[in-house]
Amino acid sequence: MLANSRIGMISVVPGPAEGTGETRQVTENNAAEIASVKAVRKHVDRLLMEGKSERTAEVRGQTLARLRKTAGVPLLEVTAEQLYDWRAGLAHLSDTTVANYISNVACFYRWCVKEKLIGENPAEDIPVPKLPSRQPHPISEAELWHAISYAQYPVRLWLMLAAGCGLRQKEIRLLRVDAIRLRDANPHIEVRYDATKGKTERTVPVPPWLVSELEAADLPVTGLAFRKVDGKPLGREWVSKQCNQHLHGMGITNPFHSLRHRYLSQAYAVDHDIRVVQALAGHKHLQTTAGYAAIDSKSFARTVNAIPSPLGPAVREAS
Repeated sequence: MLANSRIGMISVVPGPAEGTGETRQVTENNAAEIASVKAVRKHVDRLLMEGKSERTAEVRGQTLARLRKTAGVPLLEVTAEQLYDWRAGLAHLSDTTVANYISNVACFYRWCVKEKLIGENPAEDIPVPKLPSRQPHPISEAELWHAISYAQYPVRLWLMLAAGCGLRQKEIRLLRVDAIRLRDANPHIEVRYDATKGKTERTVPVPPWLVSELEAADLPVTGLAFRKVDGKPLGREWVSKQCNQHLHGMGITNPFHSLRHRYLSQAYAVDHDIRVVQALAGHKHLQTTAGYAAIDSKSFARTVNAIPSPLGPAVREAS
């Protein structure tokens, strides 16, 4: 399984054992190490059985493997002091990365306590950085038009699906032809549970200008809408890498994901209904949607200018 192949906690390399030509074990062969490796494998396998993505399970295993290397002791023997030293060694990383590392480690040790593999959680009081409240950064309409105008298929269509339907790169990569419902009364795309983040299905209307683009596209009759030239499925980051390469080649600094920001910001500007935008985005939490939907600066100006002045008439006229 994934846990067995990607954890990397115990390694066997070819080499002569004492007096023989057989392979030999190069990691410590003690009970604590073996128990720790088994615990990580069981934990990662459980993530997969719970429906977490392979990427989530892979990152969890990789993070724990790095912790094992830094701590120098089996994971089930790591102390709170050793975790604190590990945390201090992450100072060169961004707060977001540090928070992700800590989350992975903390989840593992909470599970270990629940499974009675350890008595106390060494990660209970590990300091977590406060993450900034970020503003959405949608691509500008001028740069979007510029990027689309010079893009070739399929990048042109991927840009349009992100900017016109708010599709994530994963949703584009795993989009199936039968999920593109252009001949229905209301043309839409079905974003299915196995092709999206968090397994939250949603239906996304397709605007008229994008309907014509999709109808004219050279899509296959069945199966995945997009594949490599050799017919193989696209790699995990293929869509975002190709689109980012095109955007940056055009001198546009915005990343591909900013087109989704654009879609949600434009959707919010229509009726200022954040719940509608949340449904279109497929977000579980409203706070997440708020981080995507930018408010037009003109709206700020209208609001501020409508606030009554506390100054008297004479002062207002003089100013």
